[in-house]
Amino acid sequence: MLPWLLVMISKHKGHYCFFAISGLVWLAGWLVAPFHSDDWNFATNFGAHPKGQTSFAEVISAIGFDYFQRSGRTADVWARALFMLPDPIWRTLMAVGTLLAAISVWVFFRALLGDSWEKLPVRPRRLIFAGVAGIFFLLCAGNYTLVGSAFIWMAASIGYVLPLPLFFLAAWPFAKTFLADSAIDPNTWSWLRTLLAVICTILVGLHLEIWASCLVALAIATLIRQRGKAPLPAWLLLGVTSIVFLIQVAAPGHYKRSEEFASGLSGGGATSLITGMANGVAGFFWHGLIFLIFLLACLGLTASTISVSGSARRLRRIWLALMGLIGGGELVSYFRMRRIDWLQAQPHQGIRNPRLNFDFPLYSTVLLLFLAVSVLICLILFTCHLPKLYRSPFVLLLILAIAAIPIPLAAGETIARVYMHSYLFLLLGGFLVLAYSLPGAPLRHKGERFLQGTLAACLVTTLVYGVLVGVSAYQLSDLDSQCEQIRAGESDTLVYPPTLAGGGLLLWNRPIPKYHQVLRQFHNLPAGTKIVMQRGGHKSARPATKRDLI
Repeated sequence: MLPWLLVMISKHKGHYCFFAISGLVWLAGWLVAPFHSDDWNFATNFGAHPKGQTSFAEVISAIGFDYFQRSGRTADVWARALFMLPDPIWRTLMAVGTLLAAISVWVFFRALLGDSWEKLPVRPRRLIFAGVAGIFFLLCAGNYTLVGSAFIWMAASIGYVLPLPLFFLAAWPFAKTFLADSAIDPNTWSWLRTLLAVICTILVGLHLEIWASCLVALAIATLIRQRGKAPLPAWLLLGVTSIVFLIQVAAPGHYKRSEEFASGLSGGGATSLITGMANGVAGFFWHGLIFLIFLLACLGLTASTISVSGSARRLRRIWLALMGLIGGGELVSYFRMRRIDWLQAQPHQGIRNPRLNFDFPLYSTVLLLFLAVSVLICLILFTCHLPKLYRSPFVLLLILAIAAIPIPLAAGETIARVYMHSYLFLLLGGFLVLAYSLPGAPLRHKGERFLQGTLAACLVTTLVYGVLVGVSAYQLSDLDSQCEQIRAGESDTLVYPPTLAGGGLLLWNRPIPKYHQVLRQFHNLPAGTKIVMQRGGHKSARPATKRDLI
C-alpha cells in the first residue's frame, strides 16, 4: 500500500499539499491540547511517579494488569510508553500518527473504488478526495465531543484513531478477496503478506476490542461470500483473527471495568443487558445525527440517479422508510438521552449511576431496539438494490460499520467516541455512493453543491474549534504559575478556572476527587495541596422535570 500511496501522491501534487496542511492543523491542535483525565494517570503511572519518571519495566508489567484488572486492552500501555518521552516529542508523534491514520483512510477508500476513480469528472473527484482525506475533520464537525474525547485526547486517540493504518493492513487481504468477482488473486495471499496481516491483526486486535470485532466480521463475511473457497493462508489468518477476538471477549478487565461503570455488562442479568443496549442505541442515534443525515442525503442522491425504473422505485421507497425510521430513532433518543444526562448528574457513588440501566419505561426500550433493527434491515434492503458496480464495496463498509457496534451496545455505552468507527465507515459508504452518483446527469450539480456545502461547513467549524481549544489552553496556562507558588510555599491551593472556552470540546474532565492525588503527583505538589474546581451549576444537575421522565 505504501508504494502505491507514493505513486498516487506524485501524480496528484494537490493531494500532497492537502495532507501537509492537515498535518500542520493536527500538530497545532496537539501542541496546545491540555491533559485529560486518564492522561494524568498514564503520565504518572497512576500516581506512582511524577510526570516522566515511569520506567520501561513498569510499562511492560502493565500489560497483564490492564488485561486482567483494568480495561482488557493493550491500548493504554502505549499511552504509558509515549508519556515517558519529553512533552514536545510525544505531542509531535501524536500529530504524525493522526495524519498517517487520515492518509490510511484515503488509501483504503481509493482502493475500494479501483478503476472507477479515474472515470470520475475532475471536480467531483477533487470534492470526494477532500471529504475522505479530511474525514476526521468531518467527524469532529459532526459531533463536537469527538474533538477532545477521541482526536486530541492522548489516552483515547491511541486506542481509537492511531491504529487505523494497522487495521487496514490487517483487513486488506480479506477486503480484496471480498471485492473479487472472479478467482482469488494468489498474490493477495502470499505468505509474506499473510504474515504481515497476522502481525497487524495481533497488534490491533489486542489493542482495542472494536478492532477485533471488525476484523473477525470481515473475515467471516469474506469466506461466506467465497463459499469457503480460500487458500490456506486465508484460513490461517481467519484462525488468528478468531483467536484474537476470543481473547478480547474473554478479557477479565472488560467485565471489571463494566462493573465500575455500572454498564450493561455489570452482571444485572438480561434486564440490565437489554436496557443497556437500548441506552447504547440512543447514544448512537443522538451523537450520530449529522452523520446519519449525511448518509441519508448520499443515499437519496443515489436513488435519484438510478436509471432502471424498477430498482429506482424500490430504492426510493426504502429510502423514505429509512428516513422515517431514523427520524423516529432520533426523536426517542432525544428524550432518553435527556434522562440519562439527568441520572448521571445525581449524587451517587462511583462514576455512573447504578440505576442507569433499570429506571426506564419498557416502551422506550422496546421502541429503540425495534427502530435500530428496522434501520438495519432497510440498509440491507437498500444495498441489495444498488447497482452491481459498487454494491460489493458498499456491503464491505456496511459490514465494518455494523461490526463496530455490538460490543459498545452490550456495554450500554452512550458516549460518541465508542461509535466513532461505525460513523467513520458509514461516512465512507456515503462518499462511495456519491462517487458513482455525482456523474449522473439529473443531479450532478445539486450533488456537487451538497458536497461543497458540507465541506465548507466542516472547514468553518474546524477553524472555530481550533480557536476555542487554543483559548482553553491559554486559560489553563495559569496553573503553571500557581504550581510554582505552591512549591515555593506561598500557597496551598490549586484553583482550576470556572469555565473553559473549549471545555465541552476538550472533554478535559474537571478534577473530581478520584483524580486529586494523581494531580498532585502530576504537578509535583505537596501531599496536602488542596485542589479546587470553580464550577457553576450544570443544566443536567437541576431537579428532574416531567419531560425528563419520558
